[in-house]
Parts: sequence; C-alpha cells; structure tokens
Amino acid sequence: MIIESGRPTLGQFLHGLEPTVATMLEATHRDKVRSVRLPVLVIHGEEDSLAPVQQAVDMFHDFASPNKRMLTIPGAGHNDLLNLGRREYFEAIRSFIAGDSAP
Repeated sequence: MIIESGRPTLGQFLHGLEPTVATMLEATHRDKVRSVRLPVLVIHGEEDSLAPVQQAVDMFHDFASPNKRMLTIPGAGHNDLLNLGRREYFEAIRSFIAGDSAP
C-alpha cells in the first residue's frame, strides 16, 4: 500500500456529523489504520499544511506492518511532492515495489 499525503484521522471530513456518529467513524478509521499488515510506503511533504507531517508520522507508527517505510520530502507541501522531490519520490516507489530492504 502506498499512501501519499495521508492522515491518520478523518479530521474535517467529520464536520457537521452528530458527535456520537463522528466519534464512532473516527474510532473505526483508526482501528483500520492499526490493522494494516500489508507492506506500506508513506510519502509526505515536510511542510504539508493540510495534513501536517506529524500526523503522517503518527499514522506510520500505527500501522501493524513490519514492512513499512516513510519518505518525507523536505520543503514540500500537500500538492507539490513531485515538483520538489521527483527523484526521491520515484526512487522510493521503485525500491518499495522491488522489495528492496527498507532504508
């Protein structure tokens, strides 16, 4: 599984929902993240203001997979990962798909 600019919570997607429904959906979402045992690659911009990098780090740590990797692209935000980290981005994906040892 490859996640680009992801987040471990539903955040603003819960606005407007009844609090008990929002709480239940959030708990279900977090349980799903914690259940992932597939190989995981998380790619995230260091300066992402929509999904702060710390949230991506938290999500990365929550995955149950023993085979997980994270690439943080310096200076990148939510939508400019390729512009600022094209080489690193595609190298991380190539390495992940090839099954190379995690860095």
